[in-house]
Amino acid sequence: SEPFLDVDPHPKIFNKIIIMRSPRYRNQFINYHFMKDVKDIVCIGLESEYREIKNYIPNLEFFNCKDFLEMASIIKSSRFFIGNLCFAYSVAEALKVPRILETCPDFPVVFPCGENAFDFYHQIHFEKIFKKLNDI
Repeated sequence: SEPFLDVDPHPKIFNKIIIMRSPRYRNQFINYHFMKDVKDIVCIGLESEYREIKNYIPNLEFFNCKDFLEMASIIKSSRFFIGNLCFAYSVAEALKVPRILETCPDFPVVFPCGENAFDFYHQIHFEKIFKKLNDI
């Protein structure tokens, strides 16, 4: 329940919602349409992942991290992190930043641990958790 990774915060990107949704281990019953009016949200995944989710989140910005250290520093500086089972989620878990895991019903092998750590299988839970963390 305690952080087991530490990095310095990113000097330019901070207090943003950070998202990474890789093509693997997605929950096919989830959509991101409810975030269409959210501001201060940044995708740190691949450009193809960004283009796909940008269809649902028009205000989404893209940041191409130069390496994993920069990615970790952005996650450390985030308001909270949203991701499915991917390397970036593992970093968020290690840093123990507020985080939301999009759990894949076909491959439920990761469980958030610690304060402000959530996962979801259903849309209604995703939206409720998002609101809770966004209001903090």
